Amino acid sequence: MSVEVLRGSSHAASVKVVSYDIFDTVLLRDGSSQTARLAQAAVRAAATLGVEPRSLLTLRRWSQANAYRAVDMERPDGEARIAAICRAATAPLGLGPEAAEVLLSTELDVDAEHLSPRPGILAMVADARAAGRRVIAVTDTWYSAEHVAELLTRVAGAQPFDHVYTSADLQATKRSGSAFVAVASVEGCPPGEMLHVGDSRDADHDNAVAAAWQAVHLPRSRRHALTRLVGKALAAPTYARGRRRWPS
Repeated sequence: MSVEVLRGSSHAASVKVVSYDIFDTVLLRDGSSQTARLAQAAVRAAATLGVEPRSLLTLRRWSQANAYRAVDMERPDGEARIAAICRAATAPLGLGPEAAEVLLSTELDVDAEHLSPRPGILAMVADARAAGRRVIAVTDTWYSAEHVAELLTRVAGAQPFDHVYTSADLQATKRSGSAFVAVASVEGCPPGEMLHVGDSRDADHDNAVAAAWQAVHLPRSRRHALTRLVGKALAAPTYARGRRRWPS
């Protein structure tokens, strides 16, 4: 579905609140893989902190894996938090809480460098607000709403939403469907008067509809999806266990 076709859906008379997914809907990532971005951030942060980059990246990846194992066991509808992951990655190196902030800030810097606004989306958000709709963001991410707002401002030039909900803050996710129930409750709006827009058929469309929301699937372009797949394929051998090569 094109942005122009979606424009009419978001202005339907029954819609009081329009919700957007952030990553790969409002902000598009380039062809880089998460593995490559984490390695890039680890090299930069390690230089600032005076530690060996390989050790920092290894601890960062372990802390992420352990965080999601804990989520799966203790709160399957929940989400890991980036701040806790960064603290777990830097503490074994004998570094204080300031080091975790350095790592988190560096990861935000790297993420911002690999993001760009999706053409037409921000104009559509502005149109919906001008038409009197409340416009929010609902996104599955380890970032807090504050972090997402920072990325929006840095990448798109503004944070255009009335409110940003993240799975890390809510401890409820779109992928489980629980985020839609939680957001409707907080917003105090009947689900049938809420419209969600996102790139994932399952998380953004099907789970929203199952929660009685209206929903529109706005998939990434084929070219963008192909670029992401190629980026992941190229990163895999470079950063595979025991075969990592470090950027200069």
